[in-house]
Amino acid sequence: MPGTPPTTVEIPRTSLAEVQRGDVLAQSIYHDGRTLFAPGRVLTDNDIQELKRLKVEAVAIRERDAKPVGDKVQTDPLNKEMRAQAINTVRRVYEDFHNLDRQHGREIHSLGLRLCDEVKQATRLGVAVHDLRDHSNYTYQHSVNVTAISLAIGIRLGLTREELNLLTVGGLLHDIGKMKIPPQILEKNGKLSNQELMIVRKHPVWGWELLKECTDFDPVVWAIARQHHETMDGRGYPDKLMGWQIHALSKIVTVVDMWDALRSERPYKPAWHPDQTLAFINSPQMTGKLDPQVLEIFNQLIVPYPIGSRVMVTGGRTGRVVGLNFGSYSRPILRLDAGGSFMDLTDHKGLEVIETLELAA
Repeated sequence: MPGTPPTTVEIPRTSLAEVQRGDVLAQSIYHDGRTLFAPGRVLTDNDIQELKRLKVEAVAIRERDAKPVGDKVQTDPLNKEMRAQAINTVRRVYEDFHNLDRQHGREIHSLGLRLCDEVKQATRLGVAVHDLRDHSNYTYQHSVNVTAISLAIGIRLGLTREELNLLTVGGLLHDIGKMKIPPQILEKNGKLSNQELMIVRKHPVWGWELLKECTDFDPVVWAIARQHHETMDGRGYPDKLMGWQIHALSKIVTVVDMWDALRSERPYKPAWHPDQTLAFINSPQMTGKLDPQVLEIFNQLIVPYPIGSRVMVTGGRTGRVVGLNFGSYSRPILRLDAGGSFMDLTDHKGLEVIETLELAA
């Protein structure tokens, strides 16, 4: 059985059931004659799940009082059960896209109401969704992610219940047009040709055509499907709309859709790190393309350096992220590699993270 081998130094062991994300190992953990985790490792949720899978019962961790914990933050707006239910519902509806009817409408509307209630409860949200995905489920997971984070933005914008409901349904169905893209293009390994890219770019119109044939979906939902790749400078697609022509709810979905697509691994491209994605969306080349109010709220919600990530700060020092500061996610709490001391970047205004060296799994 894997675990910590006997040692001459007696260090209290903590039951795995009590171990928390961000705890720091005091002793190595071995498995099959090799070091699985070394001392000083900041445990992530995935690390803890792996230890449970290997039936580790207890581990030696450093005193929690010896490190700053940071603020308690909810990193996913949906609990695991709700997320799984949402993905399954979206999959059923998308796979039956040729036969959209009232039953599909009822399923999506019912799911939307539950999602809205769930996200409303996430008041201390810091989104750090950095999961590895099953490529075959990408479109469904993407639609659920976009919906949940769009809802979080909509709530903070003060949208009415009716507007939130429309945003939810529109988010869930915004990519349904992708079901008409040939699988050999959608799952192609390697760069898409210009002709293939033109086919992919038809999916907003295809989605709009599918949804407007089902009387159970509001025209605003059709608009979100058609407009989620439009940008405010008139250089988006398919209709090259200017900002004043784009529905306000579409502008929310546009920002989140872009972020989730960039930070996700696809057969034809690697995933971007969260900090890279945020930097691009806020870069000068994106000026004038995205709604500034939506972007401001979005930036407040996203965690660029998830707990367990290893980063470099100004001056070259490196360390692990061990805690987050609510409302200042770009300035986390680090345990420095050299010496093991702790640094809260909110107390060091002249320092900032300049590079992600290792993204938490």
